[in-house]
Amino acid sequence: MSKSYNIVERLRAANERPFITIAEGKTYTVNTSKTTGIHMQAISQDETLDEFGKLDKIIEVTLGKKALKEINEMDLTIGATELIIQAITAALGGEELAEVELRFPDNDIKE
Repeated sequence: MSKSYNIVERLRAANERPFITIAEGKTYTVNTSKTTGIHMQAISQDETLDEFGKLDKIIEVTLGKKALKEINEMDLTIGATELIIQAITAALGGEELAEVELRFPDNDIKE
């Protein structure tokens, strides 16, 4: 008889999406799908986008157009925007935010 592997519960747990809360009433689900990973790679290699364009695209792809609009309306500093990107990076990699912050030594914003 062939072996059978039931991974339904493991897939369900692995497919849960993390959330990022950036302000009162501003909680967004992070799209951590494989397709998003492919989009992120394309964004990082897109030479037609400047760094700010890349930040906006990353937010749009991972959090959605509504989140990008709301975040841009908050008129955040560059450092605060970078902190959002770090949180997104942590969510995509299943890491703790503190781990990701260590890879951004120039940013002095901490939790």
